Amino acid sequence: MALGHNYQPHVKFYSEPRRRGAAGGKAVIAADDVVEELRTRLAGDLRLDRVYCYAHNLFDRTDRLDDTYYHTFLVFRTITAMWISAEKGSGSMYVQVHRTRAAVKLYRAGRMRHRYIHTLFSEVCDHRHLLDGLYRWIAVDTSIQYHFRNSNCQLFCANILRVVILPRLRDELEQRGVC
Repeated sequence: MALGHNYQPHVKFYSEPRRRGAAGGKAVIAADDVVEELRTRLAGDLRLDRVYCYAHNLFDRTDRLDDTYYHTFLVFRTITAMWISAEKGSGSMYVQVHRTRAAVKLYRAGRMRHRYIHTLFSEVCDHRHLLDGLYRWIAVDTSIQYHFRNSNCQLFCANILRVVILPRLRDELEQRGVC
């Protein structure tokens, strides 16, 4: 299990998550520049339409979700039908953008994810939720060293859902075990 000893406080941004080494498809954004860089790279209508929380096993490639060792990540749809994924890994933060959900759900950094991806949560977002709140949280969390128990992918997703995106659903999320 990666303990985050090699964690770098930056965001790896991918505009073509299915293509490894695609020219112009990857950028490394320093923690201090995250908000402005994401605003620039994701220019356009910044309103969110829907959020999904996904998980897959870290070690076991079966169709059941291991209760202990699984990776979670978020996928957002904007009202302009662009798809954005955000996740914290043991090496850095990852943000991907594409015009299809499959590209940001099934791939990370040009590599295909595990075969079985489980939907933990799906909810319509109020159109007033802007991506700026997401950018600010990513910027804050990027500077926090990865820790397998205290600052991991699951806590990153829970904090975004609870604090930034869906504060009105806090109790329901806690009952479902997402937060």
